[in-house]
Amino acid sequence: MRFLNLPFLPESDVKCVLLSAEYFDIFMPKLDRLGIKAVPSPYSPSLPRPVRFHPDMNCRHLGGNRFAVYADALGLEDLTGLGAELIFVDPPKAPEYPHDAALNALPFGKYFVNNPTSVSKTLAREFSGLEQIRVRQGYCACSVAVAGENTVITGDNGIGNALENRGVTVVRADNQGIVLPGYSNGFIGGAAGLIAPGKLCISGSPEGIVDTALLEELGISFICLSDDKMLDIGGIVPVCL
Repeated sequence: MRFLNLPFLPESDVKCVLLSAEYFDIFMPKLDRLGIKAVPSPYSPSLPRPVRFHPDMNCRHLGGNRFAVYADALGLEDLTGLGAELIFVDPPKAPEYPHDAALNALPFGKYFVNNPTSVSKTLAREFSGLEQIRVRQGYCACSVAVAGENTVITGDNGIGNALENRGVTVVRADNQGIVLPGYSNGFIGGAAGLIAPGKLCISGSPEGIVDTALLEELGISFICLSDDKMLDIGGIVPVCL
């Protein structure tokens, strides 16, 4: 296996993904049947309990074998066992927003979607060479499912409008149907991840959440891990090919 060159954008079939330790026993066997190894994401005890194990809150792929994690992160062994180099950032000063969103910025393709008031300074430096898309939403990564180099799915209008203004194809989602225990709803980015170019893996049924026919017209197919309601598990994050 080798690491993806670019975060979120696999060049071929994915062999390994990061997955929430909280939902590992539920989704790992289903990914295994697809020939994909699931690895539990590192997690910070400083984060709020409902999202403490979510990869999109805890860990940001920087490209290649480099990942940013919180300095108080636990459960590092599985990621380092793959050969990952870890860059440590200051843990959240408080569990509340915006402190908990420091690693939740979104690098994809030539863009870096971030809220400059919440993003970690380390991430801001790492992705300073990308085209900056600055938004008011701090939870950028969990708000957006990357569906291609120039295609995303989001239920956040601010992010969606900002990306459309840069020429990105944006498919709108209804976050209200996505389940996240402890919150009124989850986010589409926390329920999905590319497992091959044009092939999006999602945690549950997309019915009522997103226009699958439109996505199919754009050349994007779905692999559903469950027929139940879509569940925000912090993303299905592709890391190795």
